[in-house]
Amino acid sequence: MAQTLTFGSRSFAFSGIDDDLFVVGLDGVSAALVTALRYRTRGDRFVVFPIHEDSRVANAPDPAALDTLAIVCRLACAVVVRSRAEAARIRAFCSGSCPLIVRLPAHSVPDFTPHDAARSIVVWAPHLERARLAVILAALEEIAIPRLVVCADPIDGAAIAYAGLERAAEILPSARLIVDAQAAGPEDAIAFAARGVALAVASTSGAAEFVDHAASYDPWDRRSIVGAVLAGIVQPAATLSGQEWRPQALVRAVRILEREPPVSIVVRTKDRPTLLRRALASALAQCWSNLDVVVVNDGGCDVASVVAQYEGARLIQHETTRGMEAAANAGLRMARGTYVGLLDDDDALFPNHVATLATALERSRAAIAHSDVLTLYVRSNGDGSYAARGAKLFIDRATLPSDLFHTCMLLPLSTLFRRSALERLGGFPEDMPIMGDWETFLRFSAGGDIVHVPNVTALYSVRDDGDNATTRQSDAFASSFALIQRRHPIHGRPALHARQTAMVANRLAAGAPRWPQPALAFPDPFALDVR
Repeated sequence: MAQTLTFGSRSFAFSGIDDDLFVVGLDGVSAALVTALRYRTRGDRFVVFPIHEDSRVANAPDPAALDTLAIVCRLACAVVVRSRAEAARIRAFCSGSCPLIVRLPAHSVPDFTPHDAARSIVVWAPHLERARLAVILAALEEIAIPRLVVCADPIDGAAIAYAGLERAAEILPSARLIVDAQAAGPEDAIAFAARGVALAVASTSGAAEFVDHAASYDPWDRRSIVGAVLAGIVQPAATLSGQEWRPQALVRAVRILEREPPVSIVVRTKDRPTLLRRALASALAQCWSNLDVVVVNDGGCDVASVVAQYEGARLIQHETTRGMEAAANAGLRMARGTYVGLLDDDDALFPNHVATLATALERSRAAIAHSDVLTLYVRSNGDGSYAARGAKLFIDRATLPSDLFHTCMLLPLSTLFRRSALERLGGFPEDMPIMGDWETFLRFSAGGDIVHVPNVTALYSVRDDGDNATTRQSDAFASSFALIQRRHPIHGRPALHARQTAMVANRLAAGAPRWPQPALAFPDPFALDVR
């Protein structure tokens, strides 16, 4: 049975949603992201309703919190919105292809019958504090009609009568006009229109998409508010529109392929058996039945007993360390799939990773498909296990072939290769101790398309113990950059050549890349799941 999980101080009740629903405010994004990661790791579905108001109405949000809310939305199966206006707000801070579904939550309007002799203006804000109503109340000082306010923190003895939601049924019948001060959603305005009362609604609420004959105001503009109130008291009562944006059914994931071509995942590992368990569990949890998993142990400690615990995984053992690219090529030679992906032992895939990218390759006939990646910043617990301390969306855009001459926003982790094309190009360059994937992407881009699927399907780990490949082999960056530049010279494009030259010079001066700090630092680091 689907449940609603609330992260933050504001709750909403929706019906007609079959999956678990996350109601997420900016004050609850940290806990929401942790829970979202656990859902995605298990392969469980959830949808999210993000609470985000227009910045002209509310205080400017904390950028880190807004970035984290965007990550939660990108991890969800769908984002719930109440109107087109809200959809535009969500799209403004959350790029990607997460589908939107329209649902209206339960409204707060009690049953009441308007009086024929009603003469008051009622400001309707049952979930807002008085401080949030300052602009509206200042505007109403220009009007002599009696004013009543329903808000979240009523007081007695004020010049304006303030009441709480418990007195709403007593106050609303006296309303000549109701000013709906809730600037983010249309559900209460719709309920008022159904009762045939005069309305003034915020332009940001989306109410105009559902209600006719309601005066509209900009909630940050006193003159606009006064104009809407004066217009509203002479207009007919609001009515429900016949052109409302009707709720959409949530389209569940369906197979669009008549067959599932075989896919191989090559897992590279060395001396990290605890992390290998998590990587293998994520590879074998794919919602793709025609799957082949090959583990290449590149001269590390014995992991045969670990691999034996995961049915369907095969092991290649290198007696000595040959390097990351040699390990990838060994797995490629053993692979059976039409498509091949790489997974290092400290990273993980979400269960829809293979299905997302294999479907993209089947439909596009491209050489490479890649998705978006969430970076987890993890710290060592000292016993071979790790705890996540923060997160940041690392790869979230398409890569142009020309981009690859000066920057690489692709990871093997987020990529599925067409095996025949990879073999035709000679596999991965074993003479490069590091950044062989970058050089491989450049070779692919010269003769094939690289398609991007804007879904987050993988987790990339950045650890604080210096055990990432980019840290362990930082001395090799200089030679690897120089080799890439020699193998892939740029002719006839001076601006692109200048960017590549500047990139190489900057990287040689800086040494190993420095990872940006996480968009959000978790207040309570949590253990990474190992199955």
